[in-house]
Amino acid sequence: MSVSVLREGGRVHALVDALGTLRHVVDGVQDSDLGRPTPCDGLDLGAVISHVIGWQQVFTAALDGRPLPWDGSSPTYVAGESRRDDLDDSSARLVAAIERSGDNIDLPFRGSTRREVLTTELTAETVLHTWDVAQALGRTIAYHSRVVMTAGRGLTLLRAESFGPEAFAPALNERTSDPLLRLVRRSGRGPWPQD
Repeated sequence: MSVSVLREGGRVHALVDALGTLRHVVDGVQDSDLGRPTPCDGLDLGAVISHVIGWQQVFTAALDGRPLPWDGSSPTYVAGESRRDDLDDSSARLVAAIERSGDNIDLPFRGSTRREVLTTELTAETVLHTWDVAQALGRTIAYHSRVVMTAGRGLTLLRAESFGPEAFAPALNERTSDPLLRLVRRSGRGPWPQD
């Protein structure tokens, strides 16, 4: 199942766009790249990609009412033969599960959550982790302004969650005209590569 064949209209269009960009960046990752450091504190490139896939699988299972693939605090995803294939599959399944869901979603680890809130937060996570992957590979990424705006709203929501202070470093105040870079700095990610 490919994200590129999913319907791009409706409430999940920004998430679908963000996932497509992530897939494009991950498509160029070689096994020899997986140990590269990333701007995501404490995670190398392989761990960032696994983190994204794992949480996609957790949210998809929750949306589908299946047992969660996690140990109570973290996803239990184990990389298969191809992280690219795993990402493509988990992204497509996540979007399909969101599209099937109602307006209010009962997440076992979080309680009732509006679909719009979940989609907006997942867009933020996807954009930020795509930036992490791209930076580790020395690449640049670009998004349509609506994707960055949605991710900005998602980051605001995520920072307000009980886990927000633990999940994100303090925001960095850096003047920039680049909306994506402003979002990245708001997430607490500093200049990359580090000196």
